[in-house]
This record gives sequence, C-alpha cells and structure tokens, in this order.
Amino acid sequence: MHTAKVELTTQEAIILEDRLLEIANQTGKPLNFSILLMPNRALLTGYFKNKQQAMVQLEFIGLAARAQHGFLRDRDWQDSVKKHFKPLIYRGIAWVPSWEKKIPDFKTKNTKSKVKNKNKVKKIIRLDIGMAFGTGNHPTTRLCLRRLVETLEKYFAKKQKPTVLDIGCGSGILAITADKLGAAHAEGFDLDEHSIVVAKRNANLNHSKAKLYVADLYKKSLGTHDIVLANLLANLIADNAKKLWASVKPGGTLILSGLLKEELASTAKHFPASPKAKIKATKLGKWGVLMIKKL
Repeated sequence: MHTAKVELTTQEAIILEDRLLEIANQTGKPLNFSILLMPNRALLTGYFKNKQQAMVQLEFIGLAARAQHGFLRDRDWQDSVKKHFKPLIYRGIAWVPSWEKKIPDFKTKNTKSKVKNKNKVKKIIRLDIGMAFGTGNHPTTRLCLRRLVETLEKYFAKKQKPTVLDIGCGSGILAITADKLGAAHAEGFDLDEHSIVVAKRNANLNHSKAKLYVADLYKKSLGTHDIVLANLLANLIADNAKKLWASVKPGGTLILSGLLKEELASTAKHFPASPKAKIKATKLGKWGVLMIKKL
C-alpha cells in the first residue's frame, strides 16, 4: 500500500480540513486523506493503491511537491489499525475487532443504581477491519449504531421484527447488527467493491444472513423498509431525498448521518412535510444524525 504524508502548520490544517469537506460534497466521494492535529503542527496522511493515484489527489489539493512517499505492507496497515480501533459498547452490545480476545465487562456508570451489571455485554459483534469506511470508530457510524439499536428495541418491545436497509454500508456493521439483533431482514449496499468484500467477510465472521452487495444509490430501486439508514455525504442525501423518503414504510424511520452539525437543519428541509414527519437531531462532536419518523 502506498502512503503519502505532508507536514502542515495548524492553520494550514484547519483550512485544508474545510477544503477536503468541500471536495467530498462537490464530488460525492471523499479523498483518501486524514488530518492528525498535534501541538503546533499537523500531519496529512493518505493511503493509496499506488503512487500515481496518490499524485492525482495530491495535485488536486496543491500539495504534490511537499509530499513524502512511502510503502506500507498489508501487515503494517493492520497493525496500525489495531492501535486505533477499540471495542465500542452500547446498551449491552459490543462491537469488537476480530483480534481482540478479552471483552471488557462494562457496568453501569450510575453508581447509585441497585442493579448491578446493567450494561453488561449480552451480544458481541466482531469486525475484521479492511479499507472500508464505517467501522464504528467514526462519530457518524457511532451515531447510526445508537439510533439503530434504540429503534430496533422499540419494534421488539411491540413484538415486531422490522426490515432494515443500510445505504453506503461500508464494513457492513449496521446491517449485520440489525440482523444479529433480530431484524426480519437486513441488507446493505455500497458503491465501493472493496467495502463489500470486507462487509461479506464480517457477515461470515458473525454468521450473519445480512444481504450485502455492490450498487449505486442513483440507479438502484430501493423498495420499502421499516428502517432505512444512510450514512452519506450531505450532497448525496440532498440529491436522493425523495428516493430515500419513498423507501421508508409508513410508521418507519429514516436515519441520516455523515452530516456536520451545521448541515442538519438544511438537510432536514429536503424531506416532505406530507406525510408528516417527526424529526429528531442528535450531535456528537462536530457531527450529527437525523432521525425522521414517517407518521
């Protein structure tokens, strides 16, 4: 795997971060870079199939001349990922990397509670991490997972089993979670073929029946589902708002993420007032999620 790194000043990093978001919204696909902020400086890092691909993106942002190039073996990539990807636990469900042998016993944070181990892990979902977005570490994925689990619980409380569609499924974590928790049917698709390879690997790892496949949101017929998740860029959601809304059954829920908190209000306006919708926004850091209930 080819790597490209550029040392930046803090001010350059702030400007570039906004620029990368603008590019992602304009093109519908983010560039292969991440920015690490450190005291008094920052580092732009990108991972690519080859140097040619790296140069194309570096030239696009005007940093080709300043880049340092290297090569990262697959094993080194996996070791790097292991340092950053940690278990995520919510409402008794643990999303755990495949290499993690010990599962933490997360107890309730409310020390006054008489109920011990209220949040004890009851369900474990393992993930084998590849170059796929949506591992659970990013705030937008965490927001989606929380809203998905809460929405599923409401269906199960009524002894109902909903159908779930995950658009832009990445590692498959959302569709697999829905399937393992008891959804009647769960499926997800992504435009990136590599993501689907990773997603299917994760489905096999969890003995999940979730259906995962390559598809293009702009071209695919979505059908209708009880719960529809779309962890996408704001422009993709805006372009396909009518299509996304039509894919939600009456009484169902649309969960939208991949949004900066300042994009929540403008994104919500793309969805119709009739049939009436109940909209709830949640924020985590600079990111946010919309839950829209079709009444």
